[in-house]
Amino acid sequence: MTTTSNSSQLPTLRGERVASVIFSVLLLVAAWMVLFPARAAYDEELAYRAAVDCASPASRHDDDCLRTVKVRFDRTDGEQVMKNKTTYWLYVTEADGTVARARLRGKPESLPFSGPGALLKATYWRGEIRYVDIGSVRKYAEADVRGDYKPLLALGLGVGFFGAGFLGLGVVSTTRLARTAARPSPWKGGLVVLFTLGLAVLGALAPWPTDGIGAAFGFVGLGVPVVLVACAIAAPVMRRRLSPDRTVAVATLVPTKERHFPGRVHGDVPYAGSGATLVVAPDGSLASTPDPAGVAYRREVPSSLTPLRVRPATWTAPSGDFYGGPGLLILECEDDGVPVYVITRRAHMSLLLGVLQARGAC
Repeated sequence: MTTTSNSSQLPTLRGERVASVIFSVLLLVAAWMVLFPARAAYDEELAYRAAVDCASPASRHDDDCLRTVKVRFDRTDGEQVMKNKTTYWLYVTEADGTVARARLRGKPESLPFSGPGALLKATYWRGEIRYVDIGSVRKYAEADVRGDYKPLLALGLGVGFFGAGFLGLGVVSTTRLARTAARPSPWKGGLVVLFTLGLAVLGALAPWPTDGIGAAFGFVGLGVPVVLVACAIAAPVMRRRLSPDRTVAVATLVPTKERHFPGRVHGDVPYAGSGATLVVAPDGSLASTPDPAGVAYRREVPSSLTPLRVRPATWTAPSGDFYGGPGLLILECEDDGVPVYVITRRAHMSLLLGVLQARGAC
């Protein structure tokens, strides 16, 4: 295999740095979300849970204590259906004639009365009705602050661990590229991705079964060994499947008419790097072109191209300007002793081999 020059590595290194900046921003946004909106919502919940009944009947609705007053039912309206949640406005009248309303969860038909005048109890905290007692049944309003921090914390932890993991991978990859012009082994990068996704899932799930921000981080800590065990189990499989030394068996298929499909040629040859489309024909002709339609600016591949083997496309692929991905394969070739690499999807590799077979190269 030939080594690539620094100039050919510059676009790749720039891409790594751009990715690192993006994941840094994600990490900062996640940290802000956890430290400010989620923390503020959690502090409000703690204050609500710590609130006690108001000592004086003259207390105002906007006090920090829980003020429960007797009210009479007036009417309901404004029913809204959002996905699996239905809410409606409940209007009540206090003894002094003050009309208040609260958006309750459920349907108006669930109320045990239909006409106005029924006696209820409404509990205020910081100026809003938080719940209503209808006999022995308590209905919480949408203004109930319990659990408001959990979606914010779940998003912050999920995005935070996601950004931190990929930022670490990007920093390591960038450092390695700058020093050795090579990425880390693809299976090692795959393990980092798997571990990062595992932490992100743990972070997104942690707030729901726990009570508190600290408990959510503790949940993630308890889940880390589980993720590590999963990575340890997956490591041998990933190392075997992502190894560039693995040869892939592909059946040949001679095209019955001219076909064009996504693909690229790499190597120190005139027809390399001319575009991202390959053109094949039944007579054995093969060309590369930047034209997605496969018509203009064709560069013919000479018959001296000899295929050697098909292997998976990985991060360690030559020229470094493409990544491995699901369904991508590399055809290793030689052209008068010069290494040449042709990359395309698995579905098109059969046609590529069929054309080379038709010209007698296989």
